[in-house]
Amino acid sequence: MKRSLNVPVGYIVKAMEWCNLMCRRCYYYEYMTGKNSKNTQTGQAIVSIAQKVAAHNKQFNQPTDSCLHGGEPGLLGLKALREIVDELHKIGSTVSMVTNLAFTKLNDPWLELLRTIDNLGISLNGDFQGNSNRIFRNGKPSFGLVTRNIRALQETRTTNYGIICTVTKENVSSGQATVKFLHQLSSDVKILPMDCPDFPPEELATFLIDALTAFIEIDDENFRLSSVDEGLRVLDNQDPVSCVLGRKFKCHHQVTIKLNGDVLPCDSSHELYQVAGNVFEQSLTEILIGAKWQDLMQQFRRQKKAPFCCAATRGVYSNAWQKYLEVLGKTLQSIQ
Repeated sequence: MKRSLNVPVGYIVKAMEWCNLMCRRCYYYEYMTGKNSKNTQTGQAIVSIAQKVAAHNKQFNQPTDSCLHGGEPGLLGLKALREIVDELHKIGSTVSMVTNLAFTKLNDPWLELLRTIDNLGISLNGDFQGNSNRIFRNGKPSFGLVTRNIRALQETRTTNYGIICTVTKENVSSGQATVKFLHQLSSDVKILPMDCPDFPPEELATFLIDALTAFIEIDDENFRLSSVDEGLRVLDNQDPVSCVLGRKFKCHHQVTIKLNGDVLPCDSSHELYQVAGNVFEQSLTEILIGAKWQDLMQQFRRQKKAPFCCAATRGVYSNAWQKYLEVLGKTLQSIQ
């Protein structure tokens, strides 16, 4: 039994398995369970899961961050979400939340609640064209509501939020415009170059170079543009133990836990065969040193990426890193 597999972990909890958007090519859309996934036990389950993760991390004197994920966690509603955030803080956990910010028009009570969340990540892929695939279930665009809500957050000047921008077919040809637009809305932008193989690697490489060019032109010391090439390095196996999503954890140092307690290696893993155990049936430590988790991690080590990883399915980008370096070299030559 390899003790090295028992490590402090970050975790994502699937706080809501329903979303009010119907984004084309969403990796999670087909796995959402339906509107009735919210119930009165949700808050209790989330806090109980956090306590179990905190008990595991305490062995390593490491803090715990509870990342509320979905679906769309904002659909839990103001009262329920406020109670969850308060309880998580009481047990010593910081709270992160990944949101489409299209679940409601933010009013003062919502703005007050979002100020209490330690790290708020908002999905937005640039301007209107870049977000044309992010639509409500009635087919209407979500862009207007999301940008109005972000500007409301800006006005508070006290909410710690950043924007998560995925490279898609809709924005891949407008790297500079995307970054310059997002800079108007946030001083913290993360680029995720991993969405879909709908465009050749040189287009992805060009987007990333254009994004860097825009960052240089903006020349704002308070502006943070992250993960521009991290995900691409993973896609091309240059950095095989890091997450393709540019997270701070290595793949085997982060888990996803569903409300029923099932533990999975990643929020990109959904199938039953990928469930390593259940925190309501055994401790997280027991799961992480158990045979099923070890087997999943051995798959990861043998293949460099686990078969359930986003990056494992992106063979179209096998030479993307080289393309990126080629385009970067040409760009630097043109600047000199």
